Amino acid sequence: QWDEQLDPRLNAKQKEAILAITTPVTVPLPPILIIGPYGTGKTFTLAQAVKHILRQDHSRVLICTHSNSAADLYIKDYLHPYVEAGNPHARPLRVYFRNRWVKTVNPVVQQYCLISNTHITFQMPTREDILRHRVVVVTLSTSQYLCQLDLDPGFFSHILLDEAAQAMECETIMPFALASKNTRIVLAGDHMQLSPFVYSEFARERNLHVSLLDRLYEHYPREFPCRILLCENYRSHEAIINYTSELFYDGKLMASGKQPSHKDFYPLTFFTARGEDVQEKNSTAYYNNAEVFEIVERVEELRKKWPVAWGKLDDGSIGVVSPYADQVFRIRAELRKKRMHEVSVERVLNVQGKQFRVLFLSTVRTRYTCKHKQTAIKRKEQLVEDSTEDLDYGFLSNYKLLNTAITRAQSLVAVVGDPIALCSVGRCRKFWEHFISICHENSSLHGITFEQIKAQLEALELKKTYVLNPLAPEFIPRALRP
Repeated sequence: QWDEQLDPRLNAKQKEAILAITTPVTVPLPPILIIGPYGTGKTFTLAQAVKHILRQDHSRVLICTHSNSAADLYIKDYLHPYVEAGNPHARPLRVYFRNRWVKTVNPVVQQYCLISNTHITFQMPTREDILRHRVVVVTLSTSQYLCQLDLDPGFFSHILLDEAAQAMECETIMPFALASKNTRIVLAGDHMQLSPFVYSEFARERNLHVSLLDRLYEHYPREFPCRILLCENYRSHEAIINYTSELFYDGKLMASGKQPSHKDFYPLTFFTARGEDVQEKNSTAYYNNAEVFEIVERVEELRKKWPVAWGKLDDGSIGVVSPYADQVFRIRAELRKKRMHEVSVERVLNVQGKQFRVLFLSTVRTRYTCKHKQTAIKRKEQLVEDSTEDLDYGFLSNYKLLNTAITRAQSLVAVVGDPIALCSVGRCRKFWEHFISICHENSSLHGITFEQIKAQLEALELKKTYVLNPLAPEFIPRALRP
């Protein structure tokens, strides 16, 4: 009976997720976790689940997301076409912050919003407005307005939270004020992508930087039926998926899409740039000019050798990411000088949810500036997953930052940086060693040989070990001598 009703594009895991979400609410279940790395169809799965929930009597759905763009996606791509196809019962209500300009919102989404009489800003919903719709779409922050409308707990039979890994636990709890014991709660997200950064040491010591999705994921048993991992990725090349799958997702990810690769560049490629990372006097960020020029040169080269299979070269084709704003400004300025305006240059934090045919990573940091700072990091802090070291060292220490960046690419990830620093500093050393060894095996390591890297790393290890002469006689102060 399920196969007839379900969309034929759904894979087995997505069907399993929909089955769990649409289980009658009379069957008590803990919050359902849908863990899906980027490109596995989380939003598609939740949207299909909403269509099935609406077939049940007396069901109402609250869809919450962390960002406005993700909330609008549900309406533009899924609910609007469904309503237009002759399903008026699924007409959603999109609640926006009251002071946002109407003109800044997509015209399709505007049809489902409450707009003030002046047609400049939005209107907050009344209880009657909510009662007229079976689907309400909000962001976590605008969900608080619903809590002020005197709705009974359990008014919504289903509360679906997308992008749950990007939200702090205190944000996630806001829409749950509308839940009762019988409300079916679903959290969807990727626990290995960037989580919110908490700067307060006091809050971090109390684990307030851990998202609810993360916390429940650790609590649930491994093969628990309410913890579903969507494992078929449709967006990236097999080599990219295999690398991220092995390091971040217990080897469970599979490549289902057939992304074309470049004839000259393997999907994982490394370009060596042994520059110097510099910090301006008034800035907390770093820049590395050697990497700036290397990236510009490589982008130029790639544009000349753009394969036909990759389609037209446009705004979403080439992306350059770096953890530091100063580096982003410099790369952007150099590319603009060469009239390469279509290349998107962003900080990693700004590319979540986007995808590029080719992605360049500028790692910026070198051993010379990191090694002095590493001693300042408290031992206790090194054990904390999102310690302040992550903020300082970028790709060298923050594995979620690294994973978020790599999974933006469809056909090629090109890293530009200092391989010795990447393999010897920070908590991501092993990830980088693995990346560089893959590049070596596929002849995509440029500017240095694998043997040279190994030799230099061994020399570094020796330096660390023998700071003092181990054969020197023990020093005893004169006062203590017999």
